[in-house]
Amino acid sequence: MGQSLGLALYLALRGGGSSAQTDMVRPDRPSGLLVWLHAPSATAVRRLNSLIHRIQEERPDVSFLLTVPAPEMLPERHIEGVFYDVTPNETLPDIARFLDHWQPDLCLWSEGYFLPGLISSVDEQRIPLFLINAEAEGFQVSPLERGMYRSLFDRIRRVFAVSEADADHLRRLGAPRWRIEVSGALQESTIALPCNENERDTLAGLLAGRPTWLAAQTEPAEENSVLEAHRLASRAAHRLLLILVPADPSRGPGLAKTIASQGFKVNLRSLDEEPDEDTQIYIADIGDEMGLWYRLCPTTYMGRSMSNGGGCDPLEPAALGSAILAGPNTRNYFDSYTRLIEAGAVRRVRDTATLARAVEALMLPETTAVMAHAAWDVCTQGAEVLDRVIALVTDTLDTLEAA
Repeated sequence: MGQSLGLALYLALRGGGSSAQTDMVRPDRPSGLLVWLHAPSATAVRRLNSLIHRIQEERPDVSFLLTVPAPEMLPERHIEGVFYDVTPNETLPDIARFLDHWQPDLCLWSEGYFLPGLISSVDEQRIPLFLINAEAEGFQVSPLERGMYRSLFDRIRRVFAVSEADADHLRRLGAPRWRIEVSGALQESTIALPCNENERDTLAGLLAGRPTWLAAQTEPAEENSVLEAHRLASRAAHRLLLILVPADPSRGPGLAKTIASQGFKVNLRSLDEEPDEDTQIYIADIGDEMGLWYRLCPTTYMGRSMSNGGGCDPLEPAALGSAILAGPNTRNYFDSYTRLIEAGAVRRVRDTATLARAVEALMLPETTAVMAHAAWDVCTQGAEVLDRVIALVTDTLDTLEAA
């Protein structure tokens, strides 16, 4: 399909743009089928992560490329089998280098915010292209751009719109009615973090009968509040145990000395110490064990939320049955916290006193059970959207293999 006049003008105007990505070193393309997903934001990245995990379950032989407009949007945790890159500049040489290197077999473009040159080149190379989680917000275009967007929608094989209103907006821009399906929103989700089951059984035996709560991924600016809240809550339950996971595990030994100097009985996991009957605070300073602690602790305070850190992913404990406490600063995961708060799965705290009261309230199993159930409901929302997109992807991949 040839370029429309609007697209040709667009590319000409963009031709003098930055080419900072031209010389970037990319990893080698993996062998076999490669599914490319594009996310316009960090939030969209988290939404696509759940989709990637589900496709991996269906097709473990497939590799994935995830692109974003800027490096700072890439996820903190990289997924095995996923390659990461920044989308090319909207110049034909940069686009050609990108597509020649990765040679994707299929593209899932999320939400909108089209890059017209890239979209057109993808279609011209006969790469199946699908638009998922499409919202009107991603298609706020000027009247002069409407003709170009009508041409771009001709290149999209299937459009999954979030709502009927979003679908109407896309139709007005020229998206063919028969290609649009109203699917609902693709939600942020997560997979259950793994853990060592033997360790879990051992620690569960040691903690049996003890009220326990977790402070996850904490930063120094909030740890005094966490410690004092533990001291206050311990007045209501003298056997209360706090498992403290610092965001930086290397701080464990120094943190243990500081906490011990405040009169607490402390044990340190990196020294192979176990929490005994006298332990008041157990510092878990070994990385990649959050799946273990979320399973063992019925209540979790999410660190970096009473500091300026922006919060941690609340869907990780939610998926493993832990009730969630969080401070006011959760900007990094705004959508997830909003959904969980609306469902009654998160209790907000703002300081030492409110944190202590929340910990005391959540010592009641029936209270934590209600919050944990609400959190699980949130984690499973959007399953139908995932199923529909996954079916389309796997059918397309099967067709490509049979060709």
